[in-house]
Amino acid sequence: MFVTINQIQKQAFPKKNLIQIKTFLHKEKQKGTIFFRDNIFELTEQTAFNLYYCVHPGCSCIDAFPIPIKDFQYFKRKADEKRFLKNYFERYYQQSLPSRTINQYEFHSPYVGSEYVWVYKKVGARKGST
Repeated sequence: MFVTINQIQKQAFPKKNLIQIKTFLHKEKQKGTIFFRDNIFELTEQTAFNLYYCVHPGCSCIDAFPIPIKDFQYFKRKADEKRFLKNYFERYYQQSLPSRTINQYEFHSPYVGSEYVWVYKKVGARKGST
């Protein structure tokens, strides 16, 4: 979902200040329960950014998806890797992943949280849709 810290504050944390909200978001990202590319501490209250939740997409952009840390693994064979990614993508987004799109994701340098690993689109591939 495309949000601002100000929106998050108004909707979920009306009594928290900016630093408390940013700290909370940072801690949740470290767990992997949420994901965002931006450095949360550099964002202003009005800067919009994409925020992903591990339990449901809630986002119109399809740039990242979670894999539970206990399930994450690397593969020697590219075909096994693609099948693995496709499975988790399709579970998260509830739609099929075109095989040509799999290569747009950063499988070998994901964001690793303590509970979830996030596989996300390479920077140059973000403008295109899946």
